[in-house]
Amino acid sequence: MAQLSGQTVAKLAFIAGVPRNQLVTCVAIAWAESGLRTDALGHNGPTSGCPNGSRDRGLWQINDCYHRDVSDACAFDASCNARAMLRISNNGTNWRPWSTFNSNAYHEYVPAAQIAVNAFLEGVGEVVTPTPTSGPAPVPQGLGAATAIEIQKGSGPIGATARLLQKIVDEVMDSKYGPGHRTGPIMGDIIK
Repeated sequence: MAQLSGQTVAKLAFIAGVPRNQLVTCVAIAWAESGLRTDALGHNGPTSGCPNGSRDRGLWQINDCYHRDVSDACAFDASCNARAMLRISNNGTNWRPWSTFNSNAYHEYVPAAQIAVNAFLEGVGEVVTPTPTSGPAPVPQGLGAATAIEIQKGSGPIGATARLLQKIVDEVMDSKYGPGHRTGPIMGDIIK
């Protein structure tokens, strides 16, 4: 099948009916669950509810034991999987059925999901404002933190990416040549 872009997954979730203020969380969960792969398949061992084990399928890893009404054909079809996700999540308002939400593993993908959702919304002509996420505020680590900070400051995806690239170049220069040997802004007028 296919690995989709975050922007495409945002579009699928939006078309299915996920509220705008839940899109970032929704896309981040899909990223954490399946790596945005429509053919993702996870196997689970036996549990009290599924004594023969179970499989998690597609973008939002829809479980075949707890959601028997979702066929494999539907689970591995991006649009149908999105509609099943919408139903399971109570119209995009309850993310507790997903282990990556409960464990906060989705937080790692929130900065990328925010950029993807913004790109999708800008692509359909909407004015993009910060999109709140459900649950506790994520605490991104490493480069994700740098991107999240830039987005919180109001940078668009291009500005945030340019600043992130500059940060990487600066860190490489500092580690290779020591502090004070930077070449200056490599991204030119993009960073202001």
